[in-house]
Amino acid sequence: MKWCVRLLNCSEESGEKKEVQAIYEARERFLLDRATRERKAREEGREEAREERRKETLNEIVLHMNESGISPESIVSITGQSPEEVRKIISDCRSSPRS
Repeated sequence: MKWCVRLLNCSEESGEKKEVQAIYEARERFLLDRATRERKAREEGREEAREERRKETLNEIVLHMNESGISPESIVSITGQSPEEVRKIISDCRSSPRS
């Protein structure tokens, strides 16, 4: 707000008005750029969280299928996960207690 008041009070003849206006515009661009970066970072964070939830859900499905007696080969076929991924999920579950 101080920039606006100063801009309005500047004498046009002194050339100060153009300088102050340029500084004000640069500040506005900076603030807009910062807001854009922050919005983009929030969007990326939300996307990462969605992907993590999707992965956790798929892991739970694989584990429930395995616990229900479905073979790893069938789990691969149904979920589209690679055999390595299915084996890793199952082995990680066996090596750590589930909550």
